[in-house]
Amino acid sequence: MVKLHRVPSRPTDVDLRTFVDAAVRERDKRHHYFWKDEQKNSEFMLAVKYLPSAEGAMEWRMYLGSGTDAREIWFHITPDLAMIYSMIAKAVGVDLEEAVKEDARITQKSLKAAKPHKIAEPLNTTTFGSIDPVTEEELTRFRSRAREEALSGDLKLVHITNLLQSIAMGNMSGRLNVRKRHSSVEIYVENGAPVHAIGTMGDGVDCLLQAIGWQEGNFHFEPNLKTDCRTINQSLSWIIMQGVKLQDNTDYLKTIGLSGDSVLVRTRPETTEHEFELIMARGEPLDMDLLKRHYLAVDDRRSLKDINDLFNLPRSQWVPVIANLIKCELVSIKKVVRGGKIVVEPKHIDRNLIDATVGHLLRQDTGFFTYSAFLYMLGHDAEVRAGSDRSLSLMVFEVRQMPPSTSLVGPTHLSPPAMQELARRINELKRPSDTLAHYEGHDFAIIMPDAKPAAALVLAERIMQSMMTSSIVKGLEPNWLQMSFGVAAIPDDVDNVASLLSAAEMAKNNAKANGKPIVLLRDLDA
Repeated sequence: MVKLHRVPSRPTDVDLRTFVDAAVRERDKRHHYFWKDEQKNSEFMLAVKYLPSAEGAMEWRMYLGSGTDAREIWFHITPDLAMIYSMIAKAVGVDLEEAVKEDARITQKSLKAAKPHKIAEPLNTTTFGSIDPVTEEELTRFRSRAREEALSGDLKLVHITNLLQSIAMGNMSGRLNVRKRHSSVEIYVENGAPVHAIGTMGDGVDCLLQAIGWQEGNFHFEPNLKTDCRTINQSLSWIIMQGVKLQDNTDYLKTIGLSGDSVLVRTRPETTEHEFELIMARGEPLDMDLLKRHYLAVDDRRSLKDINDLFNLPRSQWVPVIANLIKCELVSIKKVVRGGKIVVEPKHIDRNLIDATVGHLLRQDTGFFTYSAFLYMLGHDAEVRAGSDRSLSLMVFEVRQMPPSTSLVGPTHLSPPAMQELARRINELKRPSDTLAHYEGHDFAIIMPDAKPAAALVLAERIMQSMMTSSIVKGLEPNWLQMSFGVAAIPDDVDNVASLLSAAEMAKNNAKANGKPIVLLRDLDA
């Protein structure tokens, strides 16, 4: 949840302490404070969110603009308000020393007025009061603080790319130490730009590119430490872009089971040089000569390690080359015979294609399968079980949100939060093989392959119990939901899909008409 506040001008040091207090009190909200800079004719916004897992640190984001087109200037996670204060001054182009002096005058003026102020209210708020007067010691620390601030934290909370961008925004100089398990890297920066890197993965830009992909580990920045080594001359934006690509290609090679012992083979040995160039042009833009040399080194005998030893290139160069040769289907992993059995290397499955296909079958507003997708999957499941005694149960159900007893309005369809809660709870309770989908109108359905009606009854009871104890029922009356379930099955009740739909509907309608939560078709027959 986002809470908006308007402030009259750039936040002072006292305002920042007030922002933190508000974030701690309302931990479920992200507070956005925006103000207009008359001199620059620009609007800025500062967002702050309390992070309970970050040992008192806050998540801070600063934007140029405050609407949907707002552009993020910097991002940082820290408990250090002096750092945030200096970063705001830097972003708006105000001299830090002058900003401190001006804010000190504002603070003293507000203290002389001696009028209590309330914490900022959403929107339309024009003033901020202090909670306690800022001490002279704190003001001195603000004045003397250098731009290079000591940083430390966890990469699970701050991605290394955001960390490097924050250092660049602050024009900081020093050494960034990053460690994870048995790996480490030291990155030297000058005026925000990396100039040297050394660690367990080697040195230079290749070492830094590998570190870009780290998702866990600890970091610590030591300001003002310098080095005479110059192994990096690329821009930070280029390094981040290449580092992300390197990690994507590394993940891809791991997914298809490639290792140093894997033997590579050409899938189209008759390919001409011209055809090779046309095919590789469809992949990532890489050095064509490097691609050709690696392709010619593939001879059905050399392992990946042999090929790497042949060229002795850093990971940042050979990983994208091998990945693209395999993606473009010019090279594959050779099948290995072990103990008389062929060991088949797994083929890469493009999850993006699967996700794109599934995305067309889902309702974007709810995440449930559409009614048309439901009919197709039900028909497919029924066809698979045709002629056997394997049961296919269908549950059709209606869920309505009940208004307070004092309301003149009748039951309504689920609100978006209630709909999301329903989906989350059902997905936790149903089997992976069960399918949750929309039914005609505002109803829902669950297809349960290889399940008897009794199993569907148990699932319906668990859904009802789970929803009635949901956290979203707080403040609502006990019977806030009206739920009616109908269950039928093939071949237990009927023998075809069309009859199954009618049977489940009939059971559901009977449950609704008689005020029963769950009705099985077989109960009607009795």
